Parts: sequence; C-alpha cells; structure tokens
Amino acid sequence: MQFCEPLVAIGDDLYDNCGTSESLVICKCYQAALNLEPSPELRCYIYYRLGSLLIELNAPTAIEHLQKCVKTYQDSKLPSPISLNLPCQACWKITNYHLALNKPRHARDVLSQLQTIAGSGGDKDAVYQSTFKLVEISDRPQVAGILSTGIDYILPLKSAFVEKSFLLLYRAAFYLSMRSVSDSLDDLDTVKELILNTDFEVENIKEYFQSIQLLLRLHVSLLCGKVSSSKDLLKDLQHLVQVLINLSSCTDPEITKYFYWLKPEHILILIYLVTCIYHMMAGTLERAKKYTEKAFFQIEKLKSLNDSSDILISMHIILLENAIQSHLVMGNKVKAIAEIAQICKMAFSNNTLMRRHGPQIHTLLGLYSMCMNNNDAAQNQFKLVLKTTKNQDLFTFCALNLSLIYLRVGSRHDLQVLLDRTDPSGDFPSCSLALKSAAYYVRSLHAFYQANYIDAKRFLRNTITLTSAEDVNRLTTCSLVLLGHIYLNDGNSEESQNVIVPAMQLASKIPDLHVQLWACALIETFLQLFGSLPSGYRGDPPEKTKKSVTNHLLNDYNLARKCIEHNLIHWQDENITARTLEIIQSSSD
Repeated sequence: MQFCEPLVAIGDDLYDNCGTSESLVICKCYQAALNLEPSPELRCYIYYRLGSLLIELNAPTAIEHLQKCVKTYQDSKLPSPISLNLPCQACWKITNYHLALNKPRHARDVLSQLQTIAGSGGDKDAVYQSTFKLVEISDRPQVAGILSTGIDYILPLKSAFVEKSFLLLYRAAFYLSMRSVSDSLDDLDTVKELILNTDFEVENIKEYFQSIQLLLRLHVSLLCGKVSSSKDLLKDLQHLVQVLINLSSCTDPEITKYFYWLKPEHILILIYLVTCIYHMMAGTLERAKKYTEKAFFQIEKLKSLNDSSDILISMHIILLENAIQSHLVMGNKVKAIAEIAQICKMAFSNNTLMRRHGPQIHTLLGLYSMCMNNNDAAQNQFKLVLKTTKNQDLFTFCALNLSLIYLRVGSRHDLQVLLDRTDPSGDFPSCSLALKSAAYYVRSLHAFYQANYIDAKRFLRNTITLTSAEDVNRLTTCSLVLLGHIYLNDGNSEESQNVIVPAMQLASKIPDLHVQLWACALIETFLQLFGSLPSGYRGDPPEKTKKSVTNHLLNDYNLARKCIEHNLIHWQDENITARTLEIIQSSSD
C-alpha cells in the first residue's frame, strides 16, 4: 500500500514530461499501483489517467478505464471536489468518443450519468454543461425532462444565478415553442424573482438578463394575441435598448463571459423583431416598417463583422416573413414575391433552415397567391402546410385562409370540414385570441354568403369584442366593413354609416388598400341608396379614392405577374425541384 503513491508519482512524471512516447512504462507504473489495492480516491485517479493516456492509442481500452473511474466514484461516494472532477471529466471523454462514432444514444446515456453525478455532488458547472449538451443531442420530446432534471439539481445551490437563469430561460423558451404558455410563464416568474433577489457586481448584467426575460414574456403575450396587454412589456424592453447597445461593444472578459447563449446585439435585433410583430398585429404598419428597417440595419452590420450564425439568419428570415405580410396588406405584391424568393435563397442553402422555415415559405406563397386571385395555387400551398406543419398556430392560420378560398370558390364540403376543425366556441387548436377572433370572422363571412345576417352579426360581435379589447386593428377594420355591408343590405343607413366611416379611417391609417377599396365601394353604394355621403365622412370623394387604389393594385398585379419569382406559386411539393432552384437563382436580392 505504501508503494502506491510513489508508483503513481513516477507515472505522472513520465506522463507530464514524455507524454505518449513512454506510454508502455507509464501504464506499467499505473497498473502496478492498481495491483497494490490503493484507496478508492487514488484508484479513481489512476483509472482516469490511464483512460486519458490511451484515448489516442487504444480507444476501447481507454474507455474501459474511464468507465471504471466513473464506477469507482459512484461505488465509493467520494466527497472531495477533486474526486468529483475526475468522473465528470471521464464522462465528457466517453461522450465525445461515442459522438465521434455517431452513437448519440450511448452519448446520451453517459451524459445522463454525468448529470446525476454532478447534481448529487453539487457541481453547478457540470450540471449546466451536461444539461445543455444533452438537449443538443436529444430528440424534442425528451428536452423538457432533461432541462427539468438539470433545474432540479441546480435550483437548491447557492451562488448559481447565471446557471439557474439560463436553464430556466431556455426551458421557458422551449415551453413557448410547444405552446405551453402557463409553464413558460412559471419559469419566467422564477427568473424575475431571481433577478430581483440577486446583487450584481458586474454593471448592466442585471439588465442583460432582464431583457431576455422580458423578451420571452412579450413573445408569450403576442403569441396569445394580446396586443394591448403587451404595451407595458414593450416599453420596458425599449428602455433597455441603450444598455444593450453599450454591452454589444464591450470587450471586458468579465462581462462578455455571460453572453455565451445570446449576444447583446442579437437581443437588440430580437427586440426590434418583436416590436415589428407588435405593430403588425396592432395594424400600425408604418411603425412596423420602421422597426424592420432598424433590425435589417443591425443584421447587415453584424454580417459585415462576419457573423454568419444560424440565429442571425433565422432572425433575418423571420423579419422578411413579417415584412412580406405587410407588403401584401399595403398592396406591394412585387416586393412581396421578391422577398419570398430571397427567403428561399437563404433557406435552400441550409437543410435545418429549410425544415424550420419551409412551412412558412409555403404559407407566404399561399397568401401571395390569394392576393393575385390565383385560388388553385393558394389552395395547393395551404394544403401542403396543413399536411406538413406541426405548429398549431400556423396550421390554424392556414386553415382559416383556406376557408376563405373555399368560400370564394363555393367548395361547401371542404369548407365545412375546416370550420369544424377551427370552431372558436369549441376545442380551438390555438391559444391566440387573434386567431380565435379571426375564426369568428370567417364564420361571419360564411353566414353572410348564405344571406344569414343574424348569425353573421352575432359572429362579428364576437370578433369585434375580442379585437377591440386587444387592439387587433386590422381584423377590427375588416369586421366593421363587413358589418357595414350587412347593414347596407338591410337598408339600415344609420347603423351602416356608424361603422363604415370609422372602418375607412382605420383602413387608411393601417394602411390596408384592399379594405379601403371595399369600404369605398360601400360608401359609393351608400351614396346611391340614400343620396348623400355617410355622416362624418371627411375623405376624398369615394370614386376618386376607389380609382386611385384600383389603379395602384392593378398596376402592381400586372408587374408581379411578369416577375420570374411569380412562378414560385407553382412550387407545390415538399422537395425542391430543379425548376424551383432555377427561379431562385435567377431572382435578384
């Protein structure tokens, strides 16, 4: 027993000074020490050293030694931090070995073991790192459980604010992606409490974590269609913009070490992005455009600094997705289809991006096809999304738009199937109040087409109640115009003018050219029926506005049809065809 430590010391000296060139002698020293039955702590150390030495020379034997290191630690329950570090490092080496052999299942088993060892020993760094690595190589259904295990181990530990916060924020984001709103908010509440109860020695780090927490909380609110309820969160976030600008230029390693998940400059773009989404939902498209341009400027700035990260590309694509929807509402189909082609060009170069954004691309092509009055192409695009997407919000959005097409073409059976699947008074597939109110609007249109004005008005009241409470102004505008149309058909001049005039004002403010055109036509009909313009109408003569809007939309329509990118509406397969690639490569950015 007394010769163990000298033998290990000789082996260590040779290892440190000669490396693998004296591997045979080193192994003999360590093996001789093992034969003398050393203490569990020393045995754990020897196995680790043997495994580390042989990993490049004889990997299978090295893995056996590293596994023995881990088992010795577990069987002996060694208390010292030094002893804990050895099995943790051994687990990492075994994990990397399995990953190099493309055996992720074996790697996951070892990382789960590491998570347990580190958690039981109170090693916050190892818990944190093993948890995130497990998430990276695991399938989506396992992610919440992995994060929960890591959080359960790390929450009771003191002085682990960063690790606790990042794990909770990551799980909150994951729950959000799964549309588990209440679970996401629970984690965000815990992070908020941690931030309030932590004394920060490093300047502005509190604001850094606060910005991520607020960003996710705002995203939850917008996901639920709560535009009005999001105002205060948005204000709080915008107050942090200058702090993030300052942090983005920081080079102090004591500060930048906190930025390994999200860089301040990426958070800044995300703030502009959610602000853009907020204004789009609120129907203030000029403001949405302003923040989109700010975000694009930041993205180009980072690209010029050689930032080619996936998160930057994804943010760029999501911004374009929102900008395209604004272009379509504002009657700029030429720019919309050009930017759809730009998204295709970005996504086609990366399989992960294509899988992530493919359904959204087809959704945008469906919306563009609707605006081009190509019902067949729109149907095919939306049907493809319904078949492939797992995102319930996107599914619902496409189902509602496809319902509008079925209304146009008189496909009653197909329409009824979708109405049953998107019943706002039943088991509605989305948590979004905006989508729920849109479902009521589709039902009101359906009743209107059937001249069932009683039901149409009932559904419209539900839509307007939801949209007015949360400032979803574009849907409110559409509802008011339809309500005005119903009142006109009933010959009710007073009620008609009470809704058509504010609808026209809102449509002009957004601006929504298609709804403006609809409202103008109703005002003209009002003039023909009752011999005067509606009370309170202060705009240009309706025939002048109608002519101006019509000319703009027709000119834009004709130009869009001539664009080579217009042919993307015929891409109706999950696979990327040679023709599709040809169109994308021929398009200009």
